Amino acid sequence: MSHKTIRWSGLCLFAAALLLIASRGFDVIAGQWTAFQTGQLVGALLLLFGLVGWYSRQSNNVGLMGLIGFALAFIGTAVFVGFMIVAALVMPAGSAPTLTNPAGQFYVNPTAAVFLLYAGIQILGFILLSAATMRAKVPSRWAALLVLIGIAPTALSPVMPTVIDWIGRVLFSVGIGWLGWAMFAETDN
Repeated sequence: MSHKTIRWSGLCLFAAALLLIASRGFDVIAGQWTAFQTGQLVGALLLLFGLVGWYSRQSNNVGLMGLIGFALAFIGTAVFVGFMIVAALVMPAGSAPTLTNPAGQFYVNPTAAVFLLYAGIQILGFILLSAATMRAKVPSRWAALLVLIGIAPTALSPVMPTVIDWIGRVLFSVGIGWLGWAMFAETDN
């Protein structure tokens, strides 16, 4: 992958981080369900593009663990995009918050099983990719640590207490944004 493409992927990661954290604020502060879900959807789409650059940038240094982590993080995030399409564009805005409440109809069998499966895949993927990044000793390994710590509460946010969700979401978003900015700011060697 070219240096220019990796830089643009970094910008996608940075923008994804901003959208993922800002859109959560729409839901909590203003109660804007559609804005929240649409922000999550666009942020997750940008995250997919950014993941490709994150892995490509260090593919020679992260080994099999990094490849498996990338593949699982990508698949988990792609399934999350599918959930967000349903939540943002298919569900009526008035009924969506009740349906997607952890006790609501969106998280009962078999949807709950699919949610837990994708969340598990996404969590494992980001943990492996972050650990491989830290092991590879690339300049942004501290950012990868934030992603590693923040992914579980972020991916499981519908079933997490609000405080844990926010802490995880902030750590994950700061880590993703930091990785993205580091990729974007790199100069051609």
